[in-house]
Parts: sequence; C-alpha cells; structure tokens
Amino acid sequence: MKPTRIAMRRRTLHLPTLFGLLLIGLALASPVRSQTIPSPYAFVDTRHEATVFAGMTATDRGTLRLGPGGGPLIGIRYAFEITGPLAVEILGSYMNSDREVYDPRSETQPPQLLGTLTQHVILLEGRIRLNLTGARTWYRLAPYLHAGGGVATGATQRFAAEEDFGPGQQFTFGPSATLSVGGGTRWIPLDRIGVRLEGGVNLWKVGTPPAFKAREELIGAVPDSEWPRWATAVLGISYRF
Repeated sequence: MKPTRIAMRRRTLHLPTLFGLLLIGLALASPVRSQTIPSPYAFVDTRHEATVFAGMTATDRGTLRLGPGGGPLIGIRYAFEITGPLAVEILGSYMNSDREVYDPRSETQPPQLLGTLTQHVILLEGRIRLNLTGARTWYRLAPYLHAGGGVATGATQRFAAEEDFGPGQQFTFGPSATLSVGGGTRWIPLDRIGVRLEGGVNLWKVGTPPAFKAREELIGAVPDSEWPRWATAVLGISYRF
C-alpha cells in the first residue's frame, strides 16, 4: 500500500523540525560549557626583578647623639626568586643625612655641640624575602616579609675645630654592621612592570670614641658601642624578566 499524501507531508515536516531543535540546543549548550569561575590568584612566571626606589628614613642618633639622623633615601635592588615563596635580594642605597658634632675635650663640662653637618651614608645589604602568597599574586598583590643585614659607611665634612682633636676624640661613622626586618607588598598590574611599597626597622652599630667614655662622670655611663634603630618607608618601580 502506498503512503497517503498526508503521511508524506508529516514525515517531510518532521525532519527539519528535529534538525532545528538540535541547532537551538547546541547554541544554548555552548555558553554553558565555556563558562569558567575566575580566580583571584595568578602565577608569576618571571624569576628576576630589578627595582629603583626612593623613600624617607627616621633615625635614632643613639645615647650620645653621635650617629646619623634621618633623611631621604634612594637606591636600586636586584631580586631572584629561589623557589616557591623564597627570594634573595641585594640592595644598594644612598641616604642624605646629617650628624651632630660634639667637642669632648673639656674636662669640666659635658661635650659641647659645635653644630650640624651633612652626612652621606652608603648602604649595601643582602636580604631573604618570604612571599606570603608563594609564586602567585592575589588580585595582583603579592605581600611579603623580609630580613637581612649588611654594612653602612659614610663621608662627611669636618668643622675646622675638629682638625685640632686628638686621638680618640673624633667620631667617624662606618664601616658599620646593619640589620633589618620589615615587610610590604608588590602590585604587579602587568607581566613585566610592578610597584613596591614597603617599610622596615633597621639597626646599625655605632661606636663611642674613648674621649667620651672618659667623661662619664659628667654625662653618665655610656656604652662602648650601641645599635640605634632607624625606620624606612620606600616606594619603588620594578621591572621583571
């Protein structure tokens, strides 16, 4: 028996309808399959970093006020990511400071202040950095802690009166051992460029000239050497490679 005309029409309409429904289903299913959940974390692929920075320091001059004061700080830094959260850093910086000059020669009076002169301070440091987010950033931020040490030395002008000081009467800053601890964060908006903001507490060793020790009956007990504290706050621009 041959199929009727009505049956053939229904069969003809049925196949295009199914094909159309299949296309609609695929179109609706594609966006669902491509959806992903965004992560706040991103991996940092580069391991080297060079930074230029500038900031300010606030310094405790020490018991006898012989050490350098605070001032502006500029410097450069190289960092290498060892593995995971650990990195090593090497820093060189310059601080434009000042020093108070005292005359300890009087045997009846405490050391007298002659005045204040510019003190140039050069620092070389090595540090270990602990990245709190490991080898990743969190919303482009990478907070960290650091600790290290190094050496500081300085150059300064002299008052004319200091030319007459005898052995053990003149204070000279450096070379001096330094220690530092602190923390901060890196902001890495681009693959190669980053911004650093950090602060730290530092110590450096300051010795006491013998002439000042000999005046303890006038100024009280003084240490042979001490470790005055000084704080830093710096902002830097980094290039990663």
